[in-house]
Amino acid sequence: AEDFLMNTVADIRTILPIVKKKPTKISLIVANAAKRQKMADLLQAETPDQVVGEGHMEGFVRKRLYELKHTKAVDESAILNNSSAYLQSVFGVPFAILKEDETDNARKEKALPGKPAVFVE
Repeated sequence: AEDFLMNTVADIRTILPIVKKKPTKISLIVANAAKRQKMADLLQAETPDQVVGEGHMEGFVRKRLYELKHTKAVDESAILNNSSAYLQSVFGVPFAILKEDETDNARKEKALPGKPAVFVE
């Protein structure tokens, strides 16, 4: 759970200089059950060459297959909700934790299991 949170913090730190604006709110969008199942199916591959498909998730799995195979699934929504005060203290802005199936935010398509989509307002 701590690794997931620290990876999410690192992702946010990478994204902030790219958006080139001072954030007023950061939303994290957690992947839905269908994506978690697809990820589990893709992780059945023995080698990156065996990952079939050309989408965003397939490319992510192909690059990080061996690491992902050794990563335990966690309740991302619960971890992020329980850590929202910590996230706010680190970045100095409020956080919204959203589920992919419950938002119309365009960034939701980028949400992957273990790697929430980040939307900076």
